[in-house]
Amino acid sequence: MEPRYAIYEHKRLLKFLWFTKYARVRGGPRSSSGFKHVFCQEHVNRNGYKEISGLHNWIYFRDQEDVRGRISFQRLTAKLSLPKSVDVIKYQFSFDNMTKPTTSMFIGTPPELEMALYTLCVVMDRDNCTVSLGGKQFLIRTYAFDRGEDKLVASSFPVV
Repeated sequence: MEPRYAIYEHKRLLKFLWFTKYARVRGGPRSSSGFKHVFCQEHVNRNGYKEISGLHNWIYFRDQEDVRGRISFQRLTAKLSLPKSVDVIKYQFSFDNMTKPTTSMFIGTPPELEMALYTLCVVMDRDNCTVSLGGKQFLIRTYAFDRGEDKLVASSFPVV
């Protein structure tokens, strides 16, 4: 296989997995994507209630908390420290006055590492993917949106 072709196919796969739009709620608009859910956030209407969904990225979290004042960190419920000042945390927060009771994310990792780990778990078709960083093992939880033979990233995050 020619290297250029391999790079093209890899880019196509990443674009498909992370940026293909779909409806997060049955009958809803096709406005969601794995990237939007994991690396940003979404407001979802479930059973008549508006909820905050996603937001598993510390860089976006910090921007929305420190710069924009939209997030209020409420409490830390669990923490796993990894080498090189990287942590995995489980916590509660509110975004635009909507509380997300529990979620988790890496702290201190580059988004490229997160995307690579999450992509690996989806491609390997693992809902619970055991990962080892710096000699410490933990899980990455992955949800995929099935489209026949293809899957799209619905959500992915580290578990503490």
